[in-house]
Amino acid sequence: MKRLPTTYVLLLMFSLMMLGSVSRVAAEESQDVVNATVIGVVKLDKAGVTPTILKQVDRLVPAIKKMSTDKIVKLDCRYMGKTNRESDVRAAYSAASRIEKYLREHHKLKLDLWITAQLHTGKRDEQKLVFSVFKDEFR
Repeated sequence: MKRLPTTYVLLLMFSLMMLGSVSRVAAEESQDVVNATVIGVVKLDKAGVTPTILKQVDRLVPAIKKMSTDKIVKLDCRYMGKTNRESDVRAAYSAASRIEKYLREHHKLKLDLWITAQLHTGKRDEQKLVFSVFKDEFR
């Protein structure tokens, strides 16, 4: 059996160490995205974004307005459906984008709002909009 030269072994070990440190940094950054502080939760019903839903969003506006304009706010639409059905994905993003438009036009909020959607196959009463804010270090 042939032995690899020492330089190849060292190069391989160095490469593995670098790969491990890069993936650890990427994991820490993704945790920042996941670990945003929740501002409020608004449950969605099967009718989608209704006047009742908008009233619940209105209750969150004072808290959002108190935040600095350089904060990043995440609006996560957790919606019932399957990721492989385009209509489900569109419905989730449509609900979130209607809320974003409502906040921007009706309340004149100028914020850095990131919209995300998570589809699940659970119960319909688990559908909700989750408003959260990222840590200052995230930006």
